[in-house]
Amino acid sequence: MIVDNTRVEQRFELFRGLAEDRYVSAYIDGAPYAEPVWNGPDRVEDAIEVLRTSSLSTYENRRISTGALLFGKSPDPCHALPITPPGALRYSAALTSIRSFYRLCDGLQTMALVDQNGFLVEIVDVDQWAQPFSGIRLPVPSSARYQTHSRATLCGGHVCMILTPNGEMKIIADGVQVFRFWDGRWRLTDAQRKYDLWASAIGNLELAERLFGAALNLAEDRRGGLLVVLDNPATARKLVSSTDLLSSLPDRGQDPVVGTKDQLHYLLHQKRVLDIPTAVLETIARIDGGIVLDQDSHLLAFGAILRHHELSDLHPENIEGGRTTAAIAASRFGSVLKISEDGLISFFQRGKCIWDM
Repeated sequence: MIVDNTRVEQRFELFRGLAEDRYVSAYIDGAPYAEPVWNGPDRVEDAIEVLRTSSLSTYENRRISTGALLFGKSPDPCHALPITPPGALRYSAALTSIRSFYRLCDGLQTMALVDQNGFLVEIVDVDQWAQPFSGIRLPVPSSARYQTHSRATLCGGHVCMILTPNGEMKIIADGVQVFRFWDGRWRLTDAQRKYDLWASAIGNLELAERLFGAALNLAEDRRGGLLVVLDNPATARKLVSSTDLLSSLPDRGQDPVVGTKDQLHYLLHQKRVLDIPTAVLETIARIDGGIVLDQDSHLLAFGAILRHHELSDLHPENIEGGRTTAAIAASRFGSVLKISEDGLISFFQRGKCIWDM
């Protein structure tokens, strides 16, 4: 558009608002920007503006969470094209001047359905909307909180746009989170490629999926954690002290110190991560320290303080944070997912950060 003066004159409204929001909008739906003549609204940008405005507001002293489901333009045998009711309002920032609007949908269980012309036509239950796709496997594991939102976009080209209780904006399309607005800027998640790199490093698809999903759940809850998968379980003693290893049990001649965690080792002794509920995995991941396991999912340690020697050869610059230092040290022996309390997930391998998400 920058090099086409005629198109700029016809579509000058596309230069209003924040430029980064327009880039995100064009990535999700390029029709308003690619068509020589376009009479419809830029639905994605309008929805972003609604979420931005909502994120700066509160309702009864609580942060607002909300969301919209943009009806897609591809065939969907499970959902009929919505009918625009008389008096329908456009889903745009003007809606945020109506205080009751913030109670219409919470973005978690209920969503505002926006038709192809950009009008708010209905309030839908996300679980009910996604029910026809419940048997379809997601391309990338999702956090439990937004799993149904991902399923809701698997067919028909529908797009979920969510403002979370944490003040983060998410855009989900084709069953995958595509964008997140976090820490003051938009981030292209590139979730498919990052998950593929992680799964390839682990070599056990079921284990990779379980750990990736647990990391996403911890990040959504803003809980920190460290998940370490060793390439060779024999190296565990180089990373973890003998008292932190689950093999340290009284029946093996090693009496636990009274009042320490190793008194509880018997609860998880000889357990496999794939055999315990995900909720249990996430609970023990919240204990200070790291979870250490092998590629066959055998749990070797939990709440373990990881040893780290001089790291100047791997990371010559200053390392911020003990969890980051531990992740770099542990990645010498395998693959590591580090979950920060601000919601960032990082994958470390061979002393390097492979990706952030």
